[in-house]
Amino acid sequence: MRYSPWVVSEHVPDTSTLENLVSSPRFASLKDEALAVALWRYMVDRELGIFHYCPPQEPFWKKDCHDPLLIFNVYGFTICHVHAHVLAMLARAAGMKARVANIHGHEGTEIFYSGGWHYFDADVQYFHRKREPPYAIASREELYRDPSLFDDQPRPSTPYGIPDRPPEKFRKLYESAPEYPELLEEKIHSMDFVLRPGEEMVRYFHHRGRWHVFENYPEMFKQYPSETGPEGPTERFWPRRQWGNGYLRYCPKLHPDYVDFEAGARLITNLKTTERGAECISGGGEVLFTLRSPYTFCGVPDPLRRVPAVDGATLNLSLDIASQGSCEVFFLSPRPFSRRVSLWGSAGRTGRVDEAIDMTTFADGESEVSIHIRVAGRGTAIRSIDAKLWFMVSPHSLPALKAVGDNALRMHSGDRHGLHSMPRCIEYRFDQVNKDEIAFEETNVRRDVNSFSLINSADEKTSWSMVYELHAPHSDAIAWLTAYALFESRKPDDPEDQTPAKIEIADSPDGPWRTIAERPLAVHPQGWHFGCFGEGKFSGESETAFIRFSSKKGMKGFRIAAHYLPKEPPPADVPLEIEHAWYEDDTRVGRRLKTHVERTTKLAHEYVVRCGNTPYNESITMRVPSLKR
Repeated sequence: MRYSPWVVSEHVPDTSTLENLVSSPRFASLKDEALAVALWRYMVDRELGIFHYCPPQEPFWKKDCHDPLLIFNVYGFTICHVHAHVLAMLARAAGMKARVANIHGHEGTEIFYSGGWHYFDADVQYFHRKREPPYAIASREELYRDPSLFDDQPRPSTPYGIPDRPPEKFRKLYESAPEYPELLEEKIHSMDFVLRPGEEMVRYFHHRGRWHVFENYPEMFKQYPSETGPEGPTERFWPRRQWGNGYLRYCPKLHPDYVDFEAGARLITNLKTTERGAECISGGGEVLFTLRSPYTFCGVPDPLRRVPAVDGATLNLSLDIASQGSCEVFFLSPRPFSRRVSLWGSAGRTGRVDEAIDMTTFADGESEVSIHIRVAGRGTAIRSIDAKLWFMVSPHSLPALKAVGDNALRMHSGDRHGLHSMPRCIEYRFDQVNKDEIAFEETNVRRDVNSFSLINSADEKTSWSMVYELHAPHSDAIAWLTAYALFESRKPDDPEDQTPAKIEIADSPDGPWRTIAERPLAVHPQGWHFGCFGEGKFSGESETAFIRFSSKKGMKGFRIAAHYLPKEPPPADVPLEIEHAWYEDDTRVGRRLKTHVERTTKLAHEYVVRCGNTPYNESITMRVPSLKR
């Protein structure tokens, strides 16, 4: 197994975590205005930045996705209010105070330094300097008091606006009084993944026609025809950036000389690798394996969602079915609520059976799926398994080659704490029926799914609390987690109360409890929910852990990304192959595809790719070859 190998180019910031991103050389040693401007310029960069297109949705909340690692790595596009939240989270990760500043129908970011707030717009791509020395960048309040700083700006930023948002047109929005909405700091997603023997991840710098059409897109295409389009995520101005594609392919060798089968499966019953493949050794056998990517699976879609996507997730099986045998294949996904679907059955066929199964309908929009193959009949054998799932990727985040001559690259491994962990997302919404949602312990809780609060205090004078037990799969150990909950605000006429909403964790239900997030109740005229985010570590020695939520007001739901350590430490010498592919123009022979393959068994590795002429990036592949015993 290789845990979260990540390749970084000297030309592109490391987007594997927010901390790695802000520690990149582009931002090193900067502070105050220089750092704030550098972060903004990264967001609006015409090669590396985030372009304007319909915002991707978070499928759990069915709201616009605000998770910065999803925006930077998976999509590479969004709209104004998400730009504002992402830049604020980026600035906070760099150690600066930041908040979201609202105008009429639009949002930007304010960053605090040198004793004051300064306003940046990462979507429309502006900041505005004051007229008097030292020409500091104006705050949202200062722009409200003097909107002429917008269309009569002697020292404009670079860039200064996008073509259909000229200063004279946009100025009117700033004549509205500023508001400062809650920052949606939903940092649950991680770029952690595992490559098993016989598995590879290929990422292209250009798309291959596959993308996920979110539920709200068809209506947005009608409502905003000049800004979006069914051709797929595309920047509407030069340089007209687009999304990228890649795929995860799992093709283990089913042979007794190789460890692929045992190393890659979550469950194996009554199957043994022989010269014929994974062979059933008694009446019935089964294998379950999971395909997980930090990217969103997708297929070739109908942009109006009239028919399901196709040709995005395929399973090619080769079987040898005994005379009285059979085979069934099932698809499983965590959402919604542990879905299980029958994909295919042998229906009486015996002997050699080769089947190509398109499971795009079920995998589209997911990032983790499982395949359960069940066989019957002694001697029935699974000759080969070849699963391939396409996904969306932001090309701007990939480790590009840019220099003629040497391009320095490095590979690092592990999660943000340097651990060989794997994440598992746990999600509950109290306004939906979820048969899996069972609290370990409830105190002072009154549930009412028909109310806005959903979770209420039975005795309104005291807080409610709910404890959930987390179980590591396969007897692994729970190392750390991130958690995000949506708590109900109090209304302005509600009695003022200093009791905070809180998220706590513990290794035991008896404690000690450690607070990882604590916020006073937000105030909102309609009592709208506000987000509360926290992160915490466990002892890393137990396969169970506990999390507790509490508040005096309601809670809509929560999301947890729990990271698990394998029961057995992974071998230290598992080989990893990294392949860069690019085109060069050669004056003698024309355009030619070039490749460089780097092989290493180390967890951290530095290397150089030499380009004879200007490189035009095609793809980067990481693979773990099949392993002999």
